[in-house]
Amino acid sequence: MKVSKFQFTDPYMEEMVFQGSGEKLAGKDVPLSNTINVQVKKDEKKHKASVRLIIKTDAGTDGELFKLVVKMASQFRWKDLDDEKVDILLHQNAPALLLSYARPIIAGITNASRFPTYNIPFLDFSVEPTAEKE
Repeated sequence: MKVSKFQFTDPYMEEMVFQGSGEKLAGKDVPLSNTINVQVKKDEKKHKASVRLIIKTDAGTDGELFKLVVKMASQFRWKDLDDEKVDILLHQNAPALLLSYARPIIAGITNASRFPTYNIPFLDFSVEPTAEKE
């Protein structure tokens, strides 16, 4: 194996909000809807970009059980890659990497609450319905 031409610095959490309400659903799955947002701020001259993954989770619609917001970010850099490849890496690979850092945080927070542990499912970032450029 060789080192990728696409690299990142240590991902960090910019924001974490957890607000519980309602009652615990004993032994039941929590009905959740997620809003996933990807923000990319690209500096083509310096071959780097800032990528932010925003995950908003609202449990249920009537009498929400909890609300969760997690913002993960990292700086990405590349060399010797064409623009099309860089855009794919920034909008698909980068958020998938950030999600892998956010997933255990979300599981840990919900596990420590009175609600069932929530494990974010795998997401397909090749389709970007809520992706936006900054």
